[in-house]
Amino acid sequence: MILEELSSSIVDLFARNYFGHLSLAFHPWQDLEEMALRFVQGGGDVDQLEAHIWKRVRTDHPSSRFPVSAPHRQRAAAWLRRVLRRPGGDAGELMVEPEEDHIFKTYEFSGDDGLPRRVVLLEENRDPMSSATTGLISWQGARALLEWASALGPGALGGRRVLEIGSGAGLFGLALLAGCAGEGCMPKGYIFTDGHPKVIQFLGINLSINLGKVRLRTILISKTTTATQQKRSNVNITPSNNGRRPREK
Repeated sequence: MILEELSSSIVDLFARNYFGHLSLAFHPWQDLEEMALRFVQGGGDVDQLEAHIWKRVRTDHPSSRFPVSAPHRQRAAAWLRRVLRRPGGDAGELMVEPEEDHIFKTYEFSGDDGLPRRVVLLEENRDPMSSATTGLISWQGARALLEWASALGPGALGGRRVLEIGSGAGLFGLALLAGCAGEGCMPKGYIFTDGHPKVIQFLGINLSINLGKVRLRTILISKTTTATQQKRSNVNITPSNNGRRPREK
């Protein structure tokens, strides 16, 4: 039973790191490696564990339809082979493909009911300033705002109109909306703002990915573009873009 629970934890954490596009240098991968080594040393079925991991990320995870970049997938596969002491686990021998310009990243967090939630964002990958804006990636400030909102407690923003200045890819606002479960939690209105047209393009895609079909109003005032999600009651939770990247203009 201990090995079964450890195997389940390994599969869950691998999927979280994998879809979060987390660099292998970060500590969650190191924590995962320690867990995997305990599994191997405890006599766990390595073949079965590896099969469960790839089944989860390829078909069974909610983010399976949002592909990670080929280089990230290759590095994660080499890491897994090395940790599980399988042939071909030397990442230094990999012919890694060039990084893609845009990627999907999955952010996981707890909703106001304590249950897990996730937000999938299309973001810039190679160069945060390639489009002369930093709004195409998510920053730690969005996570800090989520912690602040969580500390206020469920319903603190319920029934209020929220204006977010500089929404970027939309992590904070989307996570706030996705995390609302109980009555009285949902804001009456939420306004996402940014000053760059390409950020607004990405934001619209991310709204569709996470909230389904939404009513958007885009207004150009001076140099500020505003995308407004009108009413949560009008949102049909049916992803409408099927994970497609935006077409470059």
